Amino acid sequence: MKHRLRWTGLVILVVMVLGSAACGGGGPSTEDFTREANAICQEHRATIDAAASEVLAGGQLPDPEEFGRLAQETIIPELTAQLESLRGVEPADEVADDYERVLSLGERAVADIRQDPSVLTDPANFQEVNQQVDAAGLSPACRIGPG
Repeated sequence: MKHRLRWTGLVILVVMVLGSAACGGGGPSTEDFTREANAICQEHRATIDAAASEVLAGGQLPDPEEFGRLAQETIIPELTAQLESLRGVEPADEVADDYERVLSLGERAVADIRQDPSVLTDPANFQEVNQQVDAAGLSPACRIGPG
């Protein structure tokens, strides 16, 4: 009888240990998630900002042709690559829904930019996606559009 109780106690202990391991830490912490996602955004934002600075170097707004080239050659490819990289980042459980919405809205925004690059001139066109960026706890580098 003592032997059976010992085995029962051991089985219960093993189940508790395995159960607590399975419940805890299934995904990354919020801190780890935001660090990884923000690093991706900052890399792509730096490339976009550098190209935009060149176009704006004279202190004047670019003509439509220059602006279109900036959008087609830098902004769209960088945002597309950023979103592809972000798709590979596992979100923290607490922000998973917000993060999925960031990605979906971001992809829609890139499609809008691809169709008409002039949408980039109005921050209001990206208000919804940028609010989701904030809700997911991501840095301003993850925002789309001016400002």
